[in-house]
Amino acid sequence: MRYPAQIQTAIEVTDEIGRRDTPADRIMAGFFKSRRHVGSSDKAVIADVVYEVQRWRGLYVWMLDEKGLEETPRRLVLTHLARTGVDLDGLKEIFSGEYHAPEALNDVERKLVLRLKDVDANRAPDWAKYSCQPWLVDEFKRTFGEEGAATELVGMNTRAHTDIRANTLKTTREALKAALEETGLNPSLTPYSPLGLRFEGRKPLYMHDLFKAGHFEVQDEAAQLVAMLLSDKPGAWVVDFCAGGGGKTLALAALMKNKGRLEALDINAHRLEEVRPRLIRAGVHNCRTTLLKSEHDNWVKRHAGQIETVLVDAPCSGSGTWRRNPDAKWRLTPSRLRELTEIQASILASAATLVKPGGKMVYATCSLMKVENDDQIQNFLAKHPDFSLVPVEQAWSGSPFKGNSLQVTPAQQGCDGFFAAVLQRRN
Repeated sequence: MRYPAQIQTAIEVTDEIGRRDTPADRIMAGFFKSRRHVGSSDKAVIADVVYEVQRWRGLYVWMLDEKGLEETPRRLVLTHLARTGVDLDGLKEIFSGEYHAPEALNDVERKLVLRLKDVDANRAPDWAKYSCQPWLVDEFKRTFGEEGAATELVGMNTRAHTDIRANTLKTTREALKAALEETGLNPSLTPYSPLGLRFEGRKPLYMHDLFKAGHFEVQDEAAQLVAMLLSDKPGAWVVDFCAGGGGKTLALAALMKNKGRLEALDINAHRLEEVRPRLIRAGVHNCRTTLLKSEHDNWVKRHAGQIETVLVDAPCSGSGTWRRNPDAKWRLTPSRLRELTEIQASILASAATLVKPGGKMVYATCSLMKVENDDQIQNFLAKHPDFSLVPVEQAWSGSPFKGNSLQVTPAQQGCDGFFAAVLQRRN
C-alpha cells in the first residue's frame, strides 16, 4: 500500500474505534483479518497513526474546538499529521482522492491546517494538555499530588517498549540474551527484574523460534516484579486467583521450579483455555486450571484456610497500561471505576479466606490510581485485623524497592504502571 492509502485505512479504523465500545487492538485485528491484502509493514504504519491519534485525542479535540470545529476521524488524523510536521503541500499529496487515498482537502480543512500553527498547546487545560478525561486528571492528582500527577500523565503518553521474561525452566536470562543476539536481535537487560530483557518499540517476537520453544514469554517488567513478590520455595501450594491469560501463572511456575502445587483460577473459560497451550510450551508440569462460577465458588469454600500463597491480580482500570492501550482511557467512566473497586473488594475478601495461618496473599493491579490500590488495602485491613502488611524488601529478598507496597510507573521506572501489596495472615 502507498502511504496515502495507509492514511485512509487509519481514518477508517479510527472511525470504527469511535463507534464501538471495543478495545482498539481487537478492532484492528478484525479489520485486518477481513482485508488480507494489507501487509505487515502496512499494518505497522496504520497502527502507529491510529494509536497516536488515540493517545493525543484530547489535545486534538481541544485544538479543533479552538477553531470552531467538531471532531471527526478524518479531522483527528489530519490534525495529527499537521501537528507532527506535515505541511499543507505534503497533506495535499496525501489527501488527493486518487488510488485509495483520502478525498482531497476542502476549503475548511486547508484553512484548519494553516491555522493550527497558531494554536498554543501550552495554554490548553490540563485534560487536553495530558490528553485524558477531566475526571481522570482529578484522580491522578488525588493519587500523586499536583506535580506528581503532571509527571505521571506525561509518562502515560509515551510509547512503550517490549519486555520479555526468560523462562528459567528452560534457560537463563544470560543464555537467552546470547541466543537472541545470534539471531540478529539486540535486547538490553531490564533494570529491575532479574529475568527480563528489553527491546525498543514493538517487536514481532511471537513468531521467533525461541518463543515457540518456550524460552521466553512477552511480559512487561512490571508484571515480572509482581511475581518476584511471590517467589515461594519449591513445594509450596500457590493459587493464582485471577489467572486471566496466565502470564503470572507461568512466572510463578518457573520460580517454583516446577515443584509444589500451582492452581490457576478464573471465571472466564475462554481465557483459561488459552493458558493450557502456554503451560505446555513453557514446560510447566505443576499447574492445573480451574474454572470458577464466581469469586464465591464452592472451590473457594472447600479450600478455605489451606493455601500458603494466593495471588490476586484483580480486574482493574488498566490505567498502568494506557501507553499500550491509549483508547482505554477514553472508554473508562466514573461508574465503571466504582464498579471495579466493588469487584476488587469482593475478590480480595473471598481470596483471603483461602490463606492458611502464617500464609500470605499478594494483591496486585495494573492501575495507577489510589482508589484501586492503597485505598483497597486500607479498607481490607480495617475489616481483616488478622492480616498485616509485609514490607516489599522482606517479601522479596534483594528487592531494589522498599516500603509497605510496590508502585512502579511509566514516568518513574519506565515500565507499565503496577501496584502490589503483600498481606500475611497471622498465626
